[in-house]
Amino acid sequence: MRKNVRNNIRHEQRVPGRRLTGVWRQMNTVLRQWQFEGGRTRRLLAAIAAALSALGLLGAPAAARAEADAWSRLVQPVFQNYGAQNGLSNPVTTDIAQDQTGFLWVGTQGGLSRWDGYRFRNYTNIAGDSHSLPDNFIAAVHVDRRGLLWVGTVNGGLARYRPESDDFVTYNSKNSALSPGGVRAIAGDDAGGLWIGTDKGLDYMAGMAEPARASITHYRHDDANPGSPPADAVKALYVDPHGTLWAASLKGLVRRAPGASDFVPLPLPEGAVVNALLMDSAGRLWIGTRKRGLFVLPPGGAQARRYADTAEAAELMKDEIITGLAEAAGGEIWISSFAGGVAILDPASGGLRRATFDGPAPGGLASGMVRALLTDRAGSIWLATDSGLSRTQPLPAVLSLGKRHDDRPGLSDIYYNAMAVTPGGEIWAASVRHGADLIDPRRGTAAGWRPRRLRDDDPTPATQVSALLADADGVVWVATGGGLYRSGPGGGGATRVAAPWLDRLHLRTLTRAGDLLWIGTATEGVYQARDDGRGGLRQVRHVDGLSGMDVTVIHPGPDGSMWVGTRTGLNRVDAASGAVLERILGDPLDPAALSNAYVNTLLTDRRGRLWVGSNGGIDVMEPGAGAGRRRFHRLGIAQGMPNINTGSLLADRWGRVWCSTDDGIVVIDPDTLAIGVLGRADGVQYSPYWSHAGVATASGELVFGGSGGITIVRPERYRPWNLDAPVVVTELRLGGVSVPASGYNGNGGAPLVVRSDANSFAVEFAALDFSAPELNRYAYRLEGFDREWIMADAAHRVASYTNLPPGQYQLAIRGANRSGAWSARTLHMAVTVQPWWYQTWWFRALMSMLIAGALYGAYRLRTWRLAAQRGALEREVALRTVEVLQQKALAEQQRGEAEREHRLASERNAELEEVNRMAQMLAGKLDLDKLIALVGDQVHRMFTAASTQITLLEHDSGVLHVPYAAGAAARPGWQDAGVGARVIGSGQG
Repeated sequence: MRKNVRNNIRHEQRVPGRRLTGVWRQMNTVLRQWQFEGGRTRRLLAAIAAALSALGLLGAPAAARAEADAWSRLVQPVFQNYGAQNGLSNPVTTDIAQDQTGFLWVGTQGGLSRWDGYRFRNYTNIAGDSHSLPDNFIAAVHVDRRGLLWVGTVNGGLARYRPESDDFVTYNSKNSALSPGGVRAIAGDDAGGLWIGTDKGLDYMAGMAEPARASITHYRHDDANPGSPPADAVKALYVDPHGTLWAASLKGLVRRAPGASDFVPLPLPEGAVVNALLMDSAGRLWIGTRKRGLFVLPPGGAQARRYADTAEAAELMKDEIITGLAEAAGGEIWISSFAGGVAILDPASGGLRRATFDGPAPGGLASGMVRALLTDRAGSIWLATDSGLSRTQPLPAVLSLGKRHDDRPGLSDIYYNAMAVTPGGEIWAASVRHGADLIDPRRGTAAGWRPRRLRDDDPTPATQVSALLADADGVVWVATGGGLYRSGPGGGGATRVAAPWLDRLHLRTLTRAGDLLWIGTATEGVYQARDDGRGGLRQVRHVDGLSGMDVTVIHPGPDGSMWVGTRTGLNRVDAASGAVLERILGDPLDPAALSNAYVNTLLTDRRGRLWVGSNGGIDVMEPGAGAGRRRFHRLGIAQGMPNINTGSLLADRWGRVWCSTDDGIVVIDPDTLAIGVLGRADGVQYSPYWSHAGVATASGELVFGGSGGITIVRPERYRPWNLDAPVVVTELRLGGVSVPASGYNGNGGAPLVVRSDANSFAVEFAALDFSAPELNRYAYRLEGFDREWIMADAAHRVASYTNLPPGQYQLAIRGANRSGAWSARTLHMAVTVQPWWYQTWWFRALMSMLIAGALYGAYRLRTWRLAAQRGALEREVALRTVEVLQQKALAEQQRGEAEREHRLASERNAELEEVNRMAQMLAGKLDLDKLIALVGDQVHRMFTAASTQITLLEHDSGVLHVPYAAGAAARPGWQDAGVGARVIGSGQG
């Protein structure tokens, strides 16, 4: 480090006046920043502070930043690429813009494409359609201050996008006053006008009238007018935040202040063709040229200077065809070139690094031919290349170091299973196949270390390193399949440790505790060893009584004991005696127990709590409990872990706990135990990660080794992803037919009218978080129909409704970004479902009237029928009543007659019985004939009958004999046989 300072001083001395120039530049910048705020003393102090800082008397912030960005010399930005696989209309992209809604618009050589995070919607020229794109070769895409999208084409003029109808209005030399030729550049001003750079000159269009009525002013080169543009063909246009127009042509760069009429040239080297312009947040104008390098104009300055503060910058920029400029977070300037990829410049430190194309590779740049750059609202940088789009996040919290390509620094392997960091900041990374890599981020180097052959005749030394340990004196212990090595800094002076008792052991982990070296093995538990003073190790003792002999990790505890993790449990060992004090076994069914017995990693936090990473997640030991009463707080899938197979636990300077897993890296708040997940969108490219492959550097970086390479986390740059992603409608279908949808992006628009013959509608939507759209989440509800919110993921982001009752509805759509944070804005879409003719109010009123009339008629008919039925019933009842009364009277009469007849019959019977009795009594004493005659007379007189007759039956002959007859018609005699007669007193006939 001291050598670098001396070199810098000598370099300053070789360039007289350069450092003083830097002082004055900083003083001028400070003075300009304070000139509007007043305060003479404060301005003076600020200027003095800036000067002292430049002289190095107040520290070296640039050097500190360079130290923090040391890894940038070793690693490449990680890119996500989009192309034909996502539906891009043509792989050769030419320009990019983001509209006010949040959509990304990409100009290509085969049409215009709109990106919503899931797919491209393409717009191309359609023969015979005057409202389609006028030409497929797009040269410029621009969104003006009013939010209107303008498209410049090579052969079709200028087009303005109309979101309400999802089509275009074309302006060309035939239907308007626009200059002929291709539209190469577009810039809007604060007045609502548009500057248009064409092959034939510069035009200004006031407002956005239809083509025939558009007010267009031409600005042409005029040799007689020094205030005219220097040439007609325009290459680039830029309106800065102050309203000044910057116009570049083949003959230089000019500016036109607001309200001015003249174009004032900005001096540049002869032949400098400007392709790109950018004013950064500090007010500096950056000027990219064709093979003349990069220039910068300070705020308020009149002379631009070539940016070549370092030899590296001058070398990189001298032959570049600069095509685009963009400012990233932190003030970095991104510079794209036609064949060299992209350069990233840090104006604060002067550092310049490259991101180039190394062939198709995961996370690599899509192409080295970059034509345009864009910084979107989320801070991402988009690159328009000849092989599609690339996107990256500048100044990421996570960096990735992969295998070496060509002559650039890199790793020798892609699998790293153990790590150690020396006090000097050198990182040792154990490769599964190639020994170890030595990484020095300060120097931007990565070298290799290989164990020597065990014997001169051994052609294949054991190169697999299983464990690493860096001592405080810089000595690095390296455990391999062929023995234990001890190496000095930088891998020099490596010697094999003389310890024959170790040769038979498979070493898995190494830990230093005082003067003792703790050695964990794969099959024989833990050994304690001490230097023997002759370059070897002397065994002190073997630790007996562990939960298992397959040791995975050894970790010093805060109380002086040692924690030993095995594949079958966790053990606490007395550091002095080696006695096992406690064994803790896993119990996944007990939420307060160790979740899994396979222990991978251990960590003690600032509070003294032990963190245990296993194949069951993370367990945090609760403080206070003694042996046999250990309780844990479990962190698993339910608590937010992406995967429960853990790698390495590390703590940062703020006490946060980081853990690598088989599916990304997590960061845990030590107070709340809330989990944040870092995945591919955060720059995490490699997984799964290995246990033991994790170290924290002295400068604060956390380094994890995995399958694919090494991941570097810079905790000070980590921020939870809190993008407020706007929710937009990406497609709309009525009755299965696609209709323009862009007009519904924004609350308060015209309602969506669902005609009766459509009978259905479907709305596709997207939250415009482009970092990881597959993780976005959604919820929607049709107010007036749905009672609850309907949740949806990225694969089911369509709200579809069929056969809705006619009426007014509100479709509400919410979106959440990749972290699950819901957008503060809810998209509302008014929906009107029109009725069929038979569902209209007048039809329903008429039908209501008809139904009411029918019901009234039915009621009246029913009433009449009931009245008629009641009358008939009353008559029937009266008739029946009469009949019943008559029948009752008749019955009573009949009953009276019967009773009278019965009474008379009874009386007669009694009298006849009396007569019969008397007759029988006298029959034996009297003459029968006389007696019959006497009886007959007596009966005749008693009954006063008109005639009386006594008839006798002869049973044998059946002949009736009338011995007595009295009255007018009576006559004695015989009657025919067969006629029965009643014999008085016999009871037979």
